[in-house]
Amino acid sequence: MSEYLEPEESTLAPQLLMALGGFGLLAFEVLYWSLDEPSGPLWLRLLVVGLCFGYLIVLRLVPRARRHAFGAAAIIAMIVTAENVYRMQLVSFAFAHSLPMLIVIAGCTYVFRQHVHMALYLVGSSAGVTAAMLLTPEPEVSPYVYIASCWIFCLLTFMVFGTRVKEHNQVREHDQILNGVFESSVGGLMLFRGEEMKLIVANDRAREMLGGADPDKLLPLLTRNIGKHLSLSEQGVIARARSTDLWQDEVLFDIDDNRTWIDLWMRRIELGGDGMVLVGLHDVTERHEAMAALTRSELFLERSQRIGTVGSWDVNLETGSQTWSPEMFRIYGIEGERQPSTDETMAMLDDGPKAACQEAFIAAISSNERVDLSVETGIRGSEPRWLRIAGEVVEYEGELHLLGITQDITADKQTELELVRAKEVAEDALEVRSAFLANMSHEIRTPMNGVIGMTSLLLDADMKSEQRELLETIRTSGDSLLRLINDILDFSKIDAGHIEFEARAFHIEDLFAGTLEPLAVQAAQKGVELVLDIGGGVPTLLTGDVTRIRQVISNLAGNAVKFTSAGKIAIRVAAEAQAEGMTQLTIAVADTGIGIPENEIERLFEAFVQQDASTTRKYGGTGLGLSISKRLVELMGGSIEVASEIDAGTTFTVSLMLAAESDATAAAPALEDQRILVMERFPASREVIVNLLQRWRANPLVCDVAEARKMLRNDSVDALLCDPASLEELRSAPAMQDNQPRIVLLAEPGDSGSADAILTRPVRPAALARALTPGEVPSMAHEPATPPVVEALHVLLAEDNRINQMVASRALERLGCAVDVVDNGHAAVDAVRRRRYDLVLMDLQMPELDGLAATRAIRALSAVDQPRVVALTANAMQEDRSRCLAAGMDDFLTKPVTLEGLAASLAKVSSQGPG
Repeated sequence: MSEYLEPEESTLAPQLLMALGGFGLLAFEVLYWSLDEPSGPLWLRLLVVGLCFGYLIVLRLVPRARRHAFGAAAIIAMIVTAENVYRMQLVSFAFAHSLPMLIVIAGCTYVFRQHVHMALYLVGSSAGVTAAMLLTPEPEVSPYVYIASCWIFCLLTFMVFGTRVKEHNQVREHDQILNGVFESSVGGLMLFRGEEMKLIVANDRAREMLGGADPDKLLPLLTRNIGKHLSLSEQGVIARARSTDLWQDEVLFDIDDNRTWIDLWMRRIELGGDGMVLVGLHDVTERHEAMAALTRSELFLERSQRIGTVGSWDVNLETGSQTWSPEMFRIYGIEGERQPSTDETMAMLDDGPKAACQEAFIAAISSNERVDLSVETGIRGSEPRWLRIAGEVVEYEGELHLLGITQDITADKQTELELVRAKEVAEDALEVRSAFLANMSHEIRTPMNGVIGMTSLLLDADMKSEQRELLETIRTSGDSLLRLINDILDFSKIDAGHIEFEARAFHIEDLFAGTLEPLAVQAAQKGVELVLDIGGGVPTLLTGDVTRIRQVISNLAGNAVKFTSAGKIAIRVAAEAQAEGMTQLTIAVADTGIGIPENEIERLFEAFVQQDASTTRKYGGTGLGLSISKRLVELMGGSIEVASEIDAGTTFTVSLMLAAESDATAAAPALEDQRILVMERFPASREVIVNLLQRWRANPLVCDVAEARKMLRNDSVDALLCDPASLEELRSAPAMQDNQPRIVLLAEPGDSGSADAILTRPVRPAALARALTPGEVPSMAHEPATPPVVEALHVLLAEDNRINQMVASRALERLGCAVDVVDNGHAAVDAVRRRRYDLVLMDLQMPELDGLAATRAIRALSAVDQPRVVALTANAMQEDRSRCLAAGMDDFLTKPVTLEGLAASLAKVSSQGPG
């Protein structure tokens, strides 16, 4: 406990004695000086007097040093005793001079707090005086009288001051006990006295809780915070403390910007007739915060359960008692009633749900399984509701409990049922839409078959160039309309999730051959260079849906041609081998066209979105091509990315994971060390050709006409790659006639010329290899395709539309087939029964008996040679193909039927024979 809180001890008596002794000593010194009596050394006399009065000055000015001052008094007494013994040998006044010494001896005994120490001191002092008296030669008075007086005086001093010391020691012992009690208290303690509540004592814990405040600030700190809590003034708090036997409460203290909750009590007590107030303090901040957190948690849990209509319950499996959360009462409609038992809870449910719950609970208790079930039940006769009941067995404080929740999921179930109904409605709508699209496809393709078919037949006839140009325009428009129909159908199938993919082997160059040929014509017309660069590590044979991959490439390359008016379009193919025979195929289509604004790239693959949708737009289109391409690539497990810059061009990159044949690497042609002159005027195409030749270990030499003449005249040249104009210039050179290289003409679509081989751009590696290899006769890719030669077949055409009858009949007759025509399914079955046919072209939608039923009837005819049956229909959906094959048909042709497609089907029949 701090010194400033210790009780004060009285020092008045010893101070008076010391002062009296000091004045007495001083008086004797003056007397000795006036009578010219012999005395001791001057320094000793001054020291004695100075110590006496110096002691009083220190004791008065420095109260805290009083114990040290009493110690100094003992030293004074010893010096006085020594001096007196010395004087007794000199003067006759020595005995009288001993009186002040005895007074000093009496005063200095106060320094001792133990009776033994005091007795030793007094006996020692008296013994010293006695010895001095007895050793004094020829004393003027009898020393025995003085010795007796000295011992009697010391005895009286011991009795008087001994009692005082005993009382003082008792007080100090009580003080020490009080201090120990205060300091050992877990909480803070403070004791106030008087009407103004003067602080008597405060332990360290109290000062620590109150921020280590000074003693003068402790009472204002208490009264201010208690007054704020009770809405009282500081004097009001003091008055309440003085008049109330006991007051206790939790008070929030604001101390140096810190908020502390203190459990505070004040008790009025009486000590020694004084009215006092004892104040106890206990820091409950952590408990208060924990309680506040618990309250918040309980409130949060209750509100959360109310919002989610989730009630919680606890069944004590040892006692059978049950506890519900408030939300359980609301769910069961018994808010405010007592906690129900488990039997009462089960009795509120219908019989079926009650049995299900009891069975689940028994299983959970016996095998420690988790309960989780949903039941539809009425509660206390109310309308049926859906409840989700879940719980599990846990051990808590040595007892087993079944804890769980009950949730009212009626709204969720209703939403679920509505979603199911909406799904059924959507499926019905989707089915209606699919049927509508199939019907529209049939209705549109039927006249389209007449338009495109008749146009194709007319183009085979002799006519004027102007008429041919008009027919070509009709044919091109028809093809565009057909592509539009196909896009819409593809988008619908993807959107409905009805699209299917096939996996079959295809040649990598075949993927691009049919795709790029029509685009090459368009690019050449615009003066745009079209380049195909197939990397050396690309396998020649891959497995995948070649039709869908070709569709993606056609869309991307077609857009590149559409939006590029100058420069080049480069299609670069690369591959990276992966594990387990898989290959990561990357196809990049880069153009130098108009580019795409950055803010439009994110919307680029959205359906029906175009970069320019204004009425003054320059480029047409439905906005479906890119959307279909992206979704097709993703459905095949790949990805498509785009990078673009305004007026600099756009690059689309498609990545697909495909299976590759183990021996699918293309064999290099035998061109090692051959000197080949390359006179390609397009830089990108020239670079691709040179790279190919170097990969094949040939010796490509890039040159112009003048350089070529010089090389032909002076060196041996194995092959020459050039355009028709350059070839004509070279033919006039004599060296050309002497040096006979293999000539490969790099021509535009429609160009002609005399050469060993003619290639059109973009140059494909296999075509270039065949053109440069002696003995090979490459196909002339620039010539229009002619129908394959097929065996003359007897064909039955079952078609109810007259125009389609005319188109198909003319096409079959042109292919050398004999044709019989019927207009319904019954007639087709009768015709097959009467005659033998190699092939039946069967329309699906016909009066009286449709194509599917007619096919099944034909397959049921066991007494006839079964013909090949090929569906000829405007229905282009995948399910239509599946239905045709399931009915017994052998192939499927979609209207409008092209001459090439019809010829391919006939060729298949010729190779396989009748069914």
